[in-house]
Amino acid sequence: MSQLPIRKTSAGEQVDTRPMYIEEWLETLPYIDFNKTAALIEKALAATNKQELKPSVRLELMTLYHGPYEYYLESQIKAGAQHTLQTIEAMHSQLGVMKQIAVHLSFGCKLAFDQSQTQKSFWKPGKPPYEAILMSMNYLSQALIFSYLEYSPVPKNVWKQLNFIYDIAASSQNEKRLFTIPGDEISTKGISFDHAYKKILMASLVDPHHLPFGAIWEIYEQLDTWVDMVNISQIEDIAVAEGKFIIDLKEDAKPINYDKFDLNQKSKSTRLLDASPLLKEVNFHMQVLEHGKPLDASVKLSPFYTRTLLTHMSNVWGLPPSRVDHRQTRKGQLEVYTGIEAIYYV
Repeated sequence: MSQLPIRKTSAGEQVDTRPMYIEEWLETLPYIDFNKTAALIEKALAATNKQELKPSVRLELMTLYHGPYEYYLESQIKAGAQHTLQTIEAMHSQLGVMKQIAVHLSFGCKLAFDQSQTQKSFWKPGKPPYEAILMSMNYLSQALIFSYLEYSPVPKNVWKQLNFIYDIAASSQNEKRLFTIPGDEISTKGISFDHAYKKILMASLVDPHHLPFGAIWEIYEQLDTWVDMVNISQIEDIAVAEGKFIIDLKEDAKPINYDKFDLNQKSKSTRLLDASPLLKEVNFHMQVLEHGKPLDASVKLSPFYTRTLLTHMSNVWGLPPSRVDHRQTRKGQLEVYTGIEAIYYV
């Protein structure tokens, strides 16, 4: 039976953190057995993040652990929304551990970045490893997707970390710089903080909890093609609120609709998220479908769900619905019964 990679040290037994041995250990794991293998990887990552390591070694380890994580992640993405009731039940049992692996990977990458900033050296300090913190953002975004798949509330501090990472990149004017990170398949040139951040922002605004199971992955992957139509800028007063949202980089919260934000509350950390060009693109493809014409190659959505998902995106990225049946205040009495006996009484 496979066990954790253990190394004997003067302080006792510890999880092995030598990249060469970790690579060998990962190759021996029975990947066909998801429950056993994923549990071992999750425990190994959690133990690794508790060890004192050089930032470069830690980042190398996170890259090695990315391999099996990507293997299981790809199997979920390829399955997409094509699930039966039986596979949905099986998938739900896997989501928790996949989310934990993503969180551990994110934390490990952030540790590598943070430690590189505080580590003292006799030599001239090098450039900050922005690849590490971009990897952290990517893993944290995927952990958020797993929460949506579980139909569970967003974990505390996830948005705070995502907003914080983007703020770091933007403050150093590195938000549009391209980096090569594990799992980046969208471009041979690399990926930017701006792209990764806007991708998870727009995915969160698609009202994931009201999507068919697995459909959030389809939209998340589709955004690789479309999300560069979205723009982040300083907040301003605008005439048309449709497709516009407000972000606060200091808050633990996703964006909100522009017309729900009080401009008197704006600060240096508030930003305008303009998704109106993307909304226009979605509506264009809907019109193409209405005329019975085929969609172009930019649309990566599954044909079975294309119309449903385009309609959903158009609705949630547009203006929020207005109340048409205004509530009326009435006087009356409400009786409240408490306790188990009240059930029989009512």
